[in-house]
Amino acid sequence: MSVQQYLLEGRSLDELAREATALYGAGARIVRAERVLDPGVAGFLGRRHLEVMVEVPDTYVPVTTRRPGVHVLGDRTGLLALLDSADRAEDDVNATSAEPGAIPSAPIGAVATVSTESDSLSELLSRLGVDRGDHDDPARTAHASGAAVPALLDAPGDLVLVLGLGDSAWPVTDSMAAALERSGRSIARHGGGAAARPGGPRLASRWDAAEARALAVEAHATVVTAYGLGSPTTGLPHLDEVGVLGPDQVWLVVDARHKADETFDWVATVREVLHVDALAVVGAGDSRTAHTVNGLGLPLGWLDGMPAPRTVL
Repeated sequence: MSVQQYLLEGRSLDELAREATALYGAGARIVRAERVLDPGVAGFLGRRHLEVMVEVPDTYVPVTTRRPGVHVLGDRTGLLALLDSADRAEDDVNATSAEPGAIPSAPIGAVATVSTESDSLSELLSRLGVDRGDHDDPARTAHASGAAVPALLDAPGDLVLVLGLGDSAWPVTDSMAAALERSGRSIARHGGGAAARPGGPRLASRWDAAEARALAVEAHATVVTAYGLGSPTTGLPHLDEVGVLGPDQVWLVVDARHKADETFDWVATVREVLHVDALAVVGAGDSRTAHTVNGLGLPLGWLDGMPAPRTVL
């Protein structure tokens, strides 16, 4: 089934998720999110905002009235309509600038431009069949190409690291271990960082990791480790410890019930210092905006304690 893409702008992922649902219905999914800095005027009045790409199935018919955009086709079609609408928008801007009390216009020689990043223009371009060139977005590309869902490594001696805030990695680790055991694999569970359990096996150094691997190879087992990064408010204090462990696979536990902006920030911090293979999402069944995790740019591999059916929500 083909899909349409729309670009929305806003201050937060939560706000944009609600707007996408209101505009395009429950079938809309956010598949990319990016922070953008507007330069303002001559370096002044700049602001930061979020831009998200929303995918909507072609078969979906919106049940709500969309906000009127700057570009209204009326009885006109094609690129001529777009050019005419842009001309009218520019005329309106010039007329406003000429009114008493209006903000002074740009210096002579400056070129007036019309934004091509509004959601109304994105909708228009989509209706006209104009390609915006978003071919490099990994989440959308994976969804469109039917990419395989990341599989949990299970070879003897493999070190699988499950990272999360606090001790959130343990429930996911236990569900992964149970799934491997049901398939006849042997598991060696470990803890680490903020998720280390008193008296239980833990990984805190490269030597711990090497020893755990060696023992796992002898036992024909896979090492699955729940590792707590700590809290984002304290700067994820255990993040720097993870790199020395040399994991074969890294999963990141994300709670779909948490604020999307906060999740976006700490996940970006993790990805700056560590390669992450896949997401393990929890709480998706309890959130109406779970699809915002698609904007993290990582494939979904584990969903609420089970292997995910696809790479995006």
